[in-house]
Formats: sequence, C-alpha cells, structure tokens
Amino acid sequence: MKHVTSVEKFTHNIRIFYLSAAAKSAAIAMPHAILTLIFLKKGITYSQIAAIQAVYSSAIILFEFPSGILADKYSKKILYISSNIVMLLCYIIVLNCESFFMMAFAWFLYGTANAFETGTLDSHIIITAKKICEEEKVQTVITEFIGKRNSLAAISSILGAGIGFILYQFIDIYIYHIMLLLMCISGIFILFQYQGEQTDETQERPGIIHLMQNTVYELKNSRALRWIIAGFGVLQIYIQIHFQMWQSFFLELGYDKKIFLGLYLLFQVITIIVYRLPVFQLMKKYMPALALLGVMSVLFLYLTAHRSFSILFYCVPVIIVFMLQYYLEILYGMKVREENISSLTSLTSTIMRCFGAFTLFIAGITIKHFSLRILYLVSAE
Repeated sequence: MKHVTSVEKFTHNIRIFYLSAAAKSAAIAMPHAILTLIFLKKGITYSQIAAIQAVYSSAIILFEFPSGILADKYSKKILYISSNIVMLLCYIIVLNCESFFMMAFAWFLYGTANAFETGTLDSHIIITAKKICEEEKVQTVITEFIGKRNSLAAISSILGAGIGFILYQFIDIYIYHIMLLLMCISGIFILFQYQGEQTDETQERPGIIHLMQNTVYELKNSRALRWIIAGFGVLQIYIQIHFQMWQSFFLELGYDKKIFLGLYLLFQVITIIVYRLPVFQLMKKYMPALALLGVMSVLFLYLTAHRSFSILFYCVPVIIVFMLQYYLEILYGMKVREENISSLTSLTSTIMRCFGAFTLFIAGITIKHFSLRILYLVSAE
C-alpha cells in the first residue's frame, strides 16, 4: 500500500510540475519573438543586447551553485517558488524602465531566477523515480520525463510566443502584465498542490561545506560525469549564439521582422520533434556523421546568398545540437547520485553558463568588427 501511495504521489507531482512549467514557459516565451524589437525600441544597441545577455549569464554563474547547495540542504520547492518571485520583479522593471542599466539589472534578476530554479523540482522527480521504480524501468521513466518536460516547454513556448507576438501589435510592452499573471499561476500550482520532500526531522542534515565537498568528490571520481559536463559546456558555445542572436542574424541577412514569429515557431517545432526521436540509437550509430553534417551546414550558411537555403542550413546544426543535448541530459540523469543531484546539477549548469558568458562576451566584440555570419561560423568550428 505504501508503494502504491508513493506512485500516486509521484504521478500527481509530475502532473502539477507539468502544469506549473507550462505556465512558466509560456510567460517566459511571450516576448521571445519580438525581444530584439523591445530592446531596440528602448534605445538598446546590438552590442548592448549582447552585454545584457552576458549579465544574465553572469547572474546564473554567481547564484546557481549556491542555490543548488541550498536545494539539497533545505527545500527544492521553496527554491522553485523563489525563482518565480524574482522573475516577477524582473518583469516589473522591464515594464517601467527604459535605460540600458535598468535592462541589465532586469536581466540580472532574470538570470538569478533561472539559477534558483535549476536542479529543483525536476531533480526531485528524478530522485523519486530512482527510489520507487524498478531498476530496469528507471532509464525509461527518466527518458520519458525529460522528453515530455522539454516537449511541453516547447509547446508552451510556441503558444506563449504566438500570443505575445500578436498582442504586442496591439498592447506593446504591456504583454508583460499577462506574463506577470502566468508567473503567479505557475507559483500557485506548486505552492498549494506539489507535495514536496519528506524529511526525517530527527536526522541531522549535512552542512553546506559537507555538501560542497561531496559534490566535488563525486565529480572527481566519475569520469563519465566529467565527460558529460564537458559536452554540455561545448554545446553552449553554439546554443548561446543561437538563442541570443538569431533575430539579429536574420535581420542582417535582410529578412523582414514580420517572419520572426514563424522562425521562432519553427525552432520550437524542431525541439518537439527532437525530443521524440530515439536519440540513443541515433547517437550510437551516427554521431560522427551528424557532427560533420552540422559543421558543413554552417559553412554553407556562410557561403550561400539564397534566403531559402540559408534557413535550411541554419536549422540543420540546431537540430543536431538539440539531439546531442537531449542525449547528454539522459546520460546525466542516470549517472548522478541522488544525494548531490541539485548541487551537481547547479554546478554543471554554472560551468555551462561560464561557456555561455564567455561566448556572449566574444560575440559582443566580434559583431562590432565582423558580420554575424562570421560569428556563427566560428561558433560551429
């Protein structure tokens, strides 16, 4: 009976997590298709946009690992809700301020909010799966959870971006009021419905220093985890350029801003498709060939002047990089120990953000002197 109850609680928590994550993803995605336009309307230049995104990554670097330690020591649920609260402050600043300094501060809060969320409820679900599922089913459950989580995030992002793009034509920056509402709904789901970790109050919790030492020890003694984390870091070089610069890239190619929504939806559909692919089989058989295909596509993107082909050659490496990321996420979920999952997940993400911040710093310098095509070419190499 206890096992049945645990399974029911596990299933309930997954449903609530999906609902909360859907609302949160939709809120975050609402300005994505027109974010560059919002910045430009506030008087922010392309190089300042890159600097703002670097501030965002820097905030995550500062707070992500400490927040992971706190999630392992105290409550993953509280950290997740705190993330939503900080995101609300970010939105309020964007609504009411115009200057580069305040936009940078808003994105600093945005990064802090994402840092607080890393390794919280999704890690709790993976821990629970390892505890209550039969050993031979753990990989299937984790793979299904990661796939559905990311597919749902993509679908929510499509809806959010579509609604945001349309409403922006009528209410401009005030789409952030709707984002505030969705972020509140996301937090309420978790606050009142998600059944958090049950701890034994008589058992002494490990100290923060002890948790940090255990995290470093696990990483030091697991070659597989080191390779996985290194892979995440390398992928960030291209992922950051894609997510932060795609609008600027297509503007440079001469595309009209009206197609931004279509391109954004295309990228989200790619995400949904990727997370339904049998990545284990594909990576085992074709990883070198797929990597070569990605590099060749970026080379053709640099050389081609045809608009239709430029979209095709842009999408191919995006698909391959997303496939690699999915593959690494599954491997990581299987390899990481339960005791340090939030701390190590946060440390992993911090390392990834270091790659991302450095990439955006170089990007800000590069686009002052060279075209964005050169930037994409260098990132793929």
